[in-house]
Amino acid sequence: MPPTEYFTKNPSLGLPNGPHDFNKENVENLVEKKRFGNYAIGYSSPIGGFIPKMIGRSDKDLQEEMLNKIDIAGQKGYDKFCFKYADSLKEGFERECFNYHTYQRQLDDKIHPSPPKGNDLKCPDVLCAQFFKSGKINRL
Repeated sequence: MPPTEYFTKNPSLGLPNGPHDFNKENVENLVEKKRFGNYAIGYSSPIGGFIPKMIGRSDKDLQEEMLNKIDIAGQKGYDKFCFKYADSLKEGFERECFNYHTYQRQLDDKIHPSPPKGNDLKCPDVLCAQFFKSGKINRL
């Protein structure tokens, strides 16, 4: 029987910085202020790899966003994090959608990522309901 949670060694998660111990000191030292990007918070698998339980992004300050998650993650026993800066708001949104669809069944938050404020970006996943709302497919 397959495990109920998927683990990653990072390439499939697309967040190459990590996993690191998730604490205030590491976030402040490793994540630059005022940069936007994506993150995943979770724990190490007993057989190796990283199990993401919380994914997200910040369109303004990734460090601040992650610092705000330390208490809740600690209460749940999540002690590792990975991150990646995004080159654009579109890239950050699409990476978050990819991670959401990949790990949706095991994530704490089951709500689909929202696009950045002021943007009409749609989820790039062809099986996502948002994709169909975007008008990218001709319906029969």
